[in-house]
Amino acid sequence: MKQLSIILLLLLSITSSTGANNQIDTLTLDGAWCWFADPRAVYYEGEKEQTYFSWITTAGDIMVASYNHKTGQFLQHTVWEKWQSDDHDNPSLLIRDDGRLIIFFSQHFGPPIKRFISTNPEDITAWGDEYELGNNVTYPYPFRIGQTIYVFYRGESTWHPYLIVSSDNGETFGATKQFIAGGGQRPYTRYFQGSDGSIHVAVTTGHPRNESSNKIYYCRFKDNKFYRANGTLIKDFAAQGAVDISELEVVYNASAGKGWIWDIALDPQTGNPLLLYAAFPSDTDHRYHYAYWNGSQWFNTEITPAGKWFPQTPAGTTEPEPNYSGGMIFDPDNPSVVYLSKQVNSVFEIFKYTTPDHGASWTSEAITSNTPAGLVNIRPIVPRNHKPGYFDVIWMRGTYTYYAGQQYHTSLVYKRGVTEDEIKGVSLNETSVHLLEGMSVQLSASFTPFLVSDKRLTWESSDETVATVENGYVYAHAVGNAFIQATTANGISASCEVIVGEPTYLEDVFFDFGMSDSPLAAGAVRICETDLLNDSYGWMGSVYTRDRGASQNDEERDFNMAADETVFRVYVTNGNYQITIKQGDKDYMHDRMTVKVNSIVKLQDITAAKGTILTNSFEVAVEGKKLDFAFSRNGSDPNWVVNSIKIKKTDPTGIYPDIVTADNLGKQVDAITVSDINGVILYDDKSGRLNVASSLLEKDLKKGFYLITTVSDHKRAVFKYMK
Repeated sequence: MKQLSIILLLLLSITSSTGANNQIDTLTLDGAWCWFADPRAVYYEGEKEQTYFSWITTAGDIMVASYNHKTGQFLQHTVWEKWQSDDHDNPSLLIRDDGRLIIFFSQHFGPPIKRFISTNPEDITAWGDEYELGNNVTYPYPFRIGQTIYVFYRGESTWHPYLIVSSDNGETFGATKQFIAGGGQRPYTRYFQGSDGSIHVAVTTGHPRNESSNKIYYCRFKDNKFYRANGTLIKDFAAQGAVDISELEVVYNASAGKGWIWDIALDPQTGNPLLLYAAFPSDTDHRYHYAYWNGSQWFNTEITPAGKWFPQTPAGTTEPEPNYSGGMIFDPDNPSVVYLSKQVNSVFEIFKYTTPDHGASWTSEAITSNTPAGLVNIRPIVPRNHKPGYFDVIWMRGTYTYYAGQQYHTSLVYKRGVTEDEIKGVSLNETSVHLLEGMSVQLSASFTPFLVSDKRLTWESSDETVATVENGYVYAHAVGNAFIQATTANGISASCEVIVGEPTYLEDVFFDFGMSDSPLAAGAVRICETDLLNDSYGWMGSVYTRDRGASQNDEERDFNMAADETVFRVYVTNGNYQITIKQGDKDYMHDRMTVKVNSIVKLQDITAAKGTILTNSFEVAVEGKKLDFAFSRNGSDPNWVVNSIKIKKTDPTGIYPDIVTADNLGKQVDAITVSDINGVILYDDKSGRLNVASSLLEKDLKKGFYLITTVSDHKRAVFKYMK
């Protein structure tokens, strides 16, 4: 129910607020992004006139959307489901010269960048084949010059800026080349393209967490050469390779504390570069700065104090990202305007700052005010080439503890400009959903035109014994069907059918916890951080994944982990079970771990020393048709871990005889259940007086091994069956 509270708080804070907040509207209820992969929003006028947006959801879905300025229609499309719950993974967009879109996205320190090209120009609903480029990448940042496409990113073995180029409009890419060398472990970059095709680059020494004197540097990249702001040549990239950070000119020398880059743009009159960066006299004192090349030297000025970090650090813990400022961005078409997030009375609010004289003086205007204490307004952006009055500034609004593991719950909201008066249509993001008892789903509505000023909805359920609804948040209570209806203020409605069903029950199953691409133990079901509860099993909260490499076997080398208590649920038939759990980590100690099953403590104060994998077994009697494994910790290490869980039913009738075939199963039974070797029930026939052989032969089973459970005269038998 935590997410319900967050969504209600978000909706209430927007729809019932006064003052500056009456300018706020919602782009999507579930969206997030980092600030080192761009563009995240682009305006483009071709055959259509549209603004395109991209983001990642809390669950890790890669999303793209479009708003049609002529029809008022807003569309969303999921490019990839459950990619990774991490806001560093937000996609970036590029529009080709033929109007077809390219979307790039990558995991945080993950596998190669994925590239998809839209099937049709100016259309987000259909995409071509998957293509991969780069390695161990984060933050793809594309640019186009004619049919040549440059993609900058951080990655490879050095975690430094790299470049990869396509000469055929993004269809294929050449070899990766390191773009910047030297500095600290991971320099951070922002890029901006000039009208002549040159790429202007701002880069840091490294991460401010690791670099006590984190500086900010500048160069211009054109025709495979690096230049200073005054136009003098630094290095020939084609002939000499990557430029070293020490060869670049320093814009900010860390004189007011370590720095971190936020944005770069060009003065539209002079073409001279401008930078936005944060400086940290201390981790609790963030200062926003502006830098401008005046033709002969860099001019730096402080815009405003910004407070401290914005992540909502849990009580009793140390903030892992103390240099996460609320964020700031240029209006790229009018860089005398800066949108920023700063702390006001302990709450992060959005402001518009304007300078008429390249940072010598500033005026400010509050975009948000009196935001509820439980919410943050952070990381504003302005769409590239944006149309004034439409999505002038967009930002994240919600709760945010950490950048991964579903510990951010943010909407993307924007400042209202142009609005429409009459609602002509409304649709829901789902027309039919399947839930289990106790599960929930958030429905959202899309209006036509999208920019209507009155987006009030009345939500109703046709059967509240089956499912209830509040502001689009649907909660399933009992098996059955219900229709959820949303009605606008002028009487237009849309509905979604909610089908609440029973789980698929397991018996004998082996779960191997790890990463989506790490080796899987033989016979196991893979579980990673994106495996949320489905109709048989899954996590009911946020976890992370790690893989420690080939030095351990497939079952023990990787694991899931988290700091807070988190439940892994498995739906099982009632009976007695033998549970075996492995916990440990090759590289770190994890101490004082606890495992509760169905609220009963089964393992307590378990400590796995570095390099040790502990195996513990115990028995559980199940009466409620589920096993809830609640993992927690109370030690010096911040995380508990789980490598694997084996679940085996131990009822006497569950002893399997030798493998049999349908030829020697001629007896009559009252019920028959067929499961795969992992215990997943494939079908369950209780129609009575069944011939086992005939029943099995009628089913469309592939060749292989199955578990057969029969009931006859109130006696249960289980055996292996081979087809």
